[in-house]
Amino acid sequence: GHKPFEDFTFEFAIKILDNPKNTSVPFDSLIRETIAAIFLDFFRQNERVVVYICDTSDARGLARFRKFNTWYYYYKGDRRFSKFNLPFTDTDGKTHFTSLIFDQNNPNGPEICAAFWELAKFYREGK
Repeated sequence: GHKPFEDFTFEFAIKILDNPKNTSVPFDSLIRETIAAIFLDFFRQNERVVVYICDTSDARGLARFRKFNTWYYYYKGDRRFSKFNLPFTDTDGKTHFTSLIFDQNNPNGPEICAAFWELAKFYREGK
């Protein structure tokens, strides 16, 4: 069925679009600042929800998860966000690193959390 927050839920992806030499991407402090600015602007509408999923195709998902968490706490300050991390292993044995982020003033907070846990349960159990 249609959840009341479905139209406000977005997946956030950070992707390298062009790396023709397939080399390591050098550190760039502007990436962190740019992503923080995007998030803070995005959450001006307090009903919005983000599900962050780390790419694990190159076995660097945990490193991405840690980096994102570091950025999150660096910029969170006194802002009222709720963030739930939910790493889970699917039926194929692959671990996925996910986070749910929403404004604490979101009127659908409890329903959002319940739906996130159910989604992870679905992928863990294949049901």
